[in-house]
Amino acid sequence: MVRKKAGYQEEHRKVIRQVDVLNALELSEVEDLLPCPTSLADVGDVVAREQLGEAIVLIPALIKPLLVHAEGGFGKTVFLESLASALSEDHEVVFFDCFGGGAYRSPEDGRHLANRGLIHIANVVACRGLCDPILPGSDNAEMLFSRFRKRLEQCVKALGTASPDRELILFIDAIDNAAEYASERKQHAFPTQLIESFELSGPVQGVKLVLSSRTHRIPIALPDLSYQDFALRPFTIDESRTYLRARLPSITETEVHVAQSRSAGNARILEHLVTGDRGLLAPSETDNPIALDDLLQQRIDSAASRRRMSSPSLYRSSARRHTARRSICLSRSAKKRESAHTGLQSCGRASRRSSFATDRRGVIPRGRHPGARAEPAGRQALAQTRCRQHTFAERTGGGSGCDPQRRRAGCTQPLLCHDAWLEESDSVRPWPGSQSAHLKV
Repeated sequence: MVRKKAGYQEEHRKVIRQVDVLNALELSEVEDLLPCPTSLADVGDVVAREQLGEAIVLIPALIKPLLVHAEGGFGKTVFLESLASALSEDHEVVFFDCFGGGAYRSPEDGRHLANRGLIHIANVVACRGLCDPILPGSDNAEMLFSRFRKRLEQCVKALGTASPDRELILFIDAIDNAAEYASERKQHAFPTQLIESFELSGPVQGVKLVLSSRTHRIPIALPDLSYQDFALRPFTIDESRTYLRARLPSITETEVHVAQSRSAGNARILEHLVTGDRGLLAPSETDNPIALDDLLQQRIDSAASRRRMSSPSLYRSSARRHTARRSICLSRSAKKRESAHTGLQSCGRASRRSSFATDRRGVIPRGRHPGARAEPAGRQALAQTRCRQHTFAERTGGGSGCDPQRRRAGCTQPLLCHDAWLEESDSVRPWPGSQSAHLKV
């Protein structure tokens, strides 16, 4: 591209614009290089966890991936953010968000796939000038992992040039969400594949992995894979006190103990107690614990109720549409039954028409319509011919009615299927077991 811009043909277009770079890389937009943006919630003042120091000590001697696990609401993501921030001064850290604020379940997101997750991580490092980028376009997982490992080796080499002790630490949050969604779609989650690669092909020297998952989903996220276990404990009473007083400066010590008792140190439940009614912290509620699942279900029901209250016309119109669709379906069903009944009657008439047409072969001149205008000399003979046909029609239960043209020809008898046009077909073999030719009706 640069050579072309410097040439004579681009004399008046030597400025290199973003669209020129994207065209040279065969990309449609810049986001293709970083397809999985991080979407982390703002939790306000972060509590310094007592376990943070324990995790920092484990990093230098880490051989296996470090797995931080706990149940929902214990603050795993915030803990990983705090750990990454603490290590960023001495090491190069990259944070990948597998949850994406819930976007991971969106069909167009695909952050659980290797052709998006690995490309995003590699290009984040490339943007810092530590390795070459990986261009999107390949769905070959083996090739992608091979290239990814080479980019990691480039990064470690570049870091070692500036500081021999500086390492690359990859933080991958919520690997259980990626694994669970991939399992639903019969696909492979790249965090699981990456850990398999480190276990089977050996780790990349100078690269550390720190992961997070819910405890009960570990068998899904890391099936039969080894890792360094790190169980994140609930908030202690001191951590809960720090959290509550940062958000409710006037909170009393009694209310702190009530909050700790009701939440069992779960940060998400503490948030609910802070943002809810102050009566939730009354001393009488001490022995009334809150379960996280019940809290989430309550919020879902409340959101649905607010939606119905804010737009009642939407639900009324939805009900009308449902009633209209049901009426249409019933009407269509009735029409289908009527069509089926009419079809059976038509089949009976068609079978009689076909039988009658076969028997009249040789009676009607070839290529002539039974109701065509005949010459005056042959009109009487044609009428006699029709009478013989009508005799057969009456014997076989034929229909009735002649058009005026037939009446003028001297025919007064009912005629079966007067609109049939018979023509012998020389190109079609006779029916099996029959001497007559196949007739087209």
